Amino acid sequence: MLNADRPLIAQSHLSLLYLRGGVNLTCSGYNNYTGPFFYMPSVNLTPGFRILQETDFALVMTMPVSIGKSTYDFWTDYSTYGIDVPVMLEFNLGASTGNSRTTGNGITIGAGAGYLNLGEYTYLDDSDMYQTRSMDFWGYRFCFGYSFGKDPNGDRTMVMINYGRSFTGPLKYTFTIGLYLIMGNRK
Repeated sequence: MLNADRPLIAQSHLSLLYLRGGVNLTCSGYNNYTGPFFYMPSVNLTPGFRILQETDFALVMTMPVSIGKSTYDFWTDYSTYGIDVPVMLEFNLGASTGNSRTTGNGITIGAGAGYLNLGEYTYLDDSDMYQTRSMDFWGYRFCFGYSFGKDPNGDRTMVMINYGRSFTGPLKYTFTIGLYLIMGNRK
């Protein structure tokens, strides 16, 4: 006999959405040092979707969008707006999930691919002609983050580093370090 006052599907207190935001510094250059080294202080918003989750584990598809002002020369006023938009698959353990009430620390490990555009620069080539190149590329990414805090609603602070390289030549790379707040989803 079926008991009508009980739900047939267990109700979860966990949300499918994931959100973190913060500030970061993105640095990018050429692998063989043939061009300038760009840097971009930026703000970041990372929406995501939890694919699998438990209290202290989550598999999350994220899109960490960073927008900021980039430059490659400390001595001139050159700067432009830059954007970094990867799509990442992240394994969040412990406090990095935003679900945990008990765990004070956690880690995030992820991989993905994305697009980076930090601007253009002009250089003098071998035939004394000015050429323009851009610091933009599609490439793969890896990330590692460490979260800490013990807020009962699941909010956590996270420090994260990212590394990536371009798929094709000329080989370019990017490195990001950031400080973020993970929005908890405890109800």
